[in-house]
Amino acid sequence: MPTIVLIHGIAAENSSAASLLAVWRPALAGGLANAGRKDLSQQVLDNTITVDMAFYGNLFQGPATFDSAAVSGDAEDFARAIVTRAADSSANDEERVPNPDTPAAAEAVEAAKTAEVGGSSSAGDATAPPRPRGDDHGSSEEARAAREGIEGTFLQALDHLPWIKKTIFGLAEDTVAKPLKQVATYMHDQAIQDQVQRAVAALVDDGTKVIIGHSLGSVVAFNYVTHALDRDLPLLLTLGSPLGDKTLIYPRLVPQLPVYPPRVNLWVNVAARNDPVAANPNLADDFLGVPAGCGLNSGWTVQNLQGGAHSVLDYLNQEEVGKVIASALA
Repeated sequence: MPTIVLIHGIAAENSSAASLLAVWRPALAGGLANAGRKDLSQQVLDNTITVDMAFYGNLFQGPATFDSAAVSGDAEDFARAIVTRAADSSANDEERVPNPDTPAAAEAVEAAKTAEVGGSSSAGDATAPPRPRGDDHGSSEEARAAREGIEGTFLQALDHLPWIKKTIFGLAEDTVAKPLKQVATYMHDQAIQDQVQRAVAALVDDGTKVIIGHSLGSVVAFNYVTHALDRDLPLLLTLGSPLGDKTLIYPRLVPQLPVYPPRVNLWVNVAARNDPVAANPNLADDFLGVPAGCGLNSGWTVQNLQGGAHSVLDYLNQEEVGKVIASALA
């Protein structure tokens, strides 16, 4: 069983565990080498330090609950948050690095707000039909009509922001709506969450020292170590994590309020300064109850440039990431 378990994020439905591992493994080794641990790097490459990928992308092949009102609404809200963070990427945090789409993102936010004209993209109650903002008296038909009128406003804005679309989501021609609906589907669908958790549980045993989750995979990892981990884990490493997102992710974590996973010795959350998916990267105030002797380290700690702000390969290649993993393997 693997010493290191990797958990991927969205837009992996046409991949496999083997194909993702073939790309992630060299980057993981690169981070260790950059941290001065070429011995560990080589052991990762030759699988002396065993590494495996918890794969669940196949669950998003074909129709699921992608077109439900709740999923569509939550995907739109998540898109709104990403576009807004992109527009504010250099305004609220001096350490953040401006991205080329910042002016366009700001324009997209204003255009989308104008287009909403009283509509709401919130689906806080998954059982209730979407409803125009500020109108508590409209019929369900009127609410649906209003919702359809603004459906995809922020999702469409993302499609017109190349820096975000290509470097964050790795998309060239496809729409951003599909991967963001995967996020919303995972958060809504307990059956899918259970299947994903089983994929992780099948790889974790007493020899596992590190679990690494990227993007949605960080949410998967958190859910697993919170609800299913039955042994101590030296390191939980979350990269480009949306766990601090207050529009879709954080409010749907169980329990509410979420707490530090009790069997994790050290949780390190790494966010790139220019990654708008990594919402509220300092998670210390959101996940309380850290046991004595354990720790949660998080914050804007790296800058991803080559593969893109949200690139898992950029994250894994970082010296800081390699140091954390090397320490857990020692």
